[in-house]
Amino acid sequence: MKRESRAKRRGADGTGTVQINMAPMIDVVFLLIIFFMLVTRFASVEIADVELPDPEASQARELKLPDKVVLNLQHTPGIVEPTMLLGPFVVSTYEELKDRLTQTKNANPQVQVILRADRAIEYGYVRQAMDAVAGAGIETMNIGAQID
Repeated sequence: MKRESRAKRRGADGTGTVQINMAPMIDVVFLLIIFFMLVTRFASVEIADVELPDPEASQARELKLPDKVVLNLQHTPGIVEPTMLLGPFVVSTYEELKDRLTQTKNANPQVQVILRADRAIEYGYVRQAMDAVAGAGIETMNIGAQID
């Protein structure tokens, strides 16, 4: 009897027919369509229709002041003192660092410094960098650390 029931399931010639239930896949497709329709509607509501002026001889320049400046202290193998990078620029002394930060502070009084230091750097060098930031009159400084 067991052989007969298997033969009936597989068909007379021994090949089985596989049926796929499409209902769950159709449900998922409809849910995705509804989701994207709603998200598209919300995004289009946020964009306001505004006609901006387009002067012919405009001399206006877009001025972007940095709100945040990243100060990286990188460790170089074989060298005791860290390499200081203020944004993309290499700074050689702490006095130069203080001068550049003072110029940045004068251009944008709300500037913030993000201090990132390699874990191989001694704290004394990090402290000197923090003193340079404070000496430039910058009040907000964030220190980046990696927690394992």
